[in-house]
Amino acid sequence: MHLLSLLPLAAACSAAAVARQEAAAAAPGSSGIHNWMAGPFPADNGRLRVAAPEVLTLSVAEVMEKGGNATVAAPSPEMAAAPAPAEVLGRRDVFGADDRVLKTDTTYPWSAMGRLLIQSPNGNYICSGSMVGARVLLAARHCVVDGASYTFSPAYYNGDRLPTAFATLVIRIPGKNEDNGGCGWKDDWALFILNRNPGNGYLGFKTFPDRLSGASADWWNYGYPGDKSPSGPYAQNRFKVRKNPGCGSSEGGALLSDVDAAGGQSGGPIWIPESDGRYQYAVLVGGSSQNTILSHGSALLNAIVAARRDYP
Repeated sequence: MHLLSLLPLAAACSAAAVARQEAAAAAPGSSGIHNWMAGPFPADNGRLRVAAPEVLTLSVAEVMEKGGNATVAAPSPEMAAAPAPAEVLGRRDVFGADDRVLKTDTTYPWSAMGRLLIQSPNGNYICSGSMVGARVLLAARHCVVDGASYTFSPAYYNGDRLPTAFATLVIRIPGKNEDNGGCGWKDDWALFILNRNPGNGYLGFKTFPDRLSGASADWWNYGYPGDKSPSGPYAQNRFKVRKNPGCGSSEGGALLSDVDAAGGQSGGPIWIPESDGRYQYAVLVGGSSQNTILSHGSALLNAIVAARRDYP
C-alpha cells in the first residue's frame, strides 16, 4: 500500500491515471499499500513558517475515556441547513475512468475542507484535511512530520481564498502503517488543533455502519491530487466504501474503496450529506492497485468529541 500525501511535488504532478473499478473483494496485500502524501517540495519562501506544534500521542483507552464512548459528533449547527450538493461528480490509483472533478466553491461544506501545507526542515509536503470542530482539523497520521509546522488553507485554489490557520497541537494514537492487508492503517489519522476558528463551519463525524458497506450511497471525497494540479481542489461523488473484516477488531481494519486518489489526497474526508447535515465517516490515507484505503473508527470519533470540548 502507499500513502496518499507525502509525495514530491514533481512526482505528484507526473503520476499517471489508473482506470475505475469496484473495490476488489480481497484486501490488498502483495501489491503493497502506499500513502497519498505529496512531497517533499522546495521550501515556499513566500509563506512564513510558523513554530512546530506539540505532538500528543494518546492510547486508544485514553481517547475512548476522554470522548466518553461517544456514538456521534454533530456538524456545525449554523451550517446544517446548507443546501445539498446539486451535481453528482463522478477518481491515480484511479479505477477505470478518472471521476475527480475540479471543485472551486468556497461555500459550505467546501469551506470546511482544504489544503494542509506541511513545512519541515527537509522540504514542504501537501496533504488534504477537513474541519471536524471549530478549531479541530482532521487529516492523516502520516502527514505528521518531525519538526514540521502545519498551515490549513480552506478551499485553497491557486492561493488562499479564505482565512488560514496554523496548528498549535497535534493529537494522534500510536501505530504503524504496515503492509498487512490494511489492518495497520485503520488508525492512520491525526487531529490538528488550530490557533483559531477559521469560521467556515465543520463536518459531523460518525462510525461506519454495516448497512453502508458496499452500498450505493451518496459518498463524497475532496482533496488536492498532485496528478491533476498541485493547487486545485478536486471532488468525487458516488463511489463505494466497504468494510475490511477481521484484523482482530469488531470494526475490522481500514475501510476499502474504489475512490480515485493520488499524492496530495492523504487526509481528505469521505463524507455523506444527510438530513441533519454533512457527516464524515472516514479519512483517505493510502492505496494499492486494488483499493483505496480509509482510516476510521470509534477511537477517531471519541478523539474528535474530546478535542471539541477541550479546544473550543
